[in-house]
Amino acid sequence: MFFGIFFQIILLNYFILTNAWTSTQPPTTPLWDEPCHTHIVIESKFDRTVKYTLQNGEHEFCDDMYGMYTEGWYKFSGNENVLTKPPKPGQCGSSTPIWFDGQYPTSYAEVLTVTACVVGNDTDCEHSWNVSVMHCEKYNVAYYGSPQYYTNSGCGRYCMEYTSDPCSNYSVIDYDSTRHQDYYNQSYMYMYNCDSFWSGGWYYFEGGYSLLTIPPLSGQ
Repeated sequence: MFFGIFFQIILLNYFILTNAWTSTQPPTTPLWDEPCHTHIVIESKFDRTVKYTLQNGEHEFCDDMYGMYTEGWYKFSGNENVLTKPPKPGQCGSSTPIWFDGQYPTSYAEVLTVTACVVGNDTDCEHSWNVSVMHCEKYNVAYYGSPQYYTNSGCGRYCMEYTSDPCSNYSVIDYDSTRHQDYYNQSYMYMYNCDSFWSGGWYYFEGGYSLLTIPPLSGQ
């Protein structure tokens, strides 16, 4: 009997793990336009667009591990939509990017269902599930969560529409305490702390820091 109960627990855990986020419909019908005011914001970044492609050896971004842990209503900070045309593997910073197959609603508080598709090596929709989308005048919100991780096909990342708006189309410079004005070192081991390897484009300091507006001293 003990082994029977244990086996049932194993099956239950397997069911939960393999069916997470396969159908992200709201558990209850939202009250009018509530999701337009109460939702989770995803930072709009250039590496989520089709203009960004993973390079050999580059770290892959996965929404099941970074940034999306709970099911709910989401939108991008720059009001972009999830792409409605299939990207290619490697685009949007993921070997298995996710796009929406369907039409976005156009009337305020209107809700439509689209199909979230995970791009595979040989198909535009290797895995799919339904997603609810609500129109909120100047933007849309979608009800989804962390995409299921598939052992044989990697992980997914929601692909964002490309925009030329620098508030969305930018790269992030990781936080580094040695960039602060109060950090001082004249050691030769730090003489190669140079930004010459950055390519041209719009940049944002992680944490919201701004570039110094007064001249620092040599070594700072």
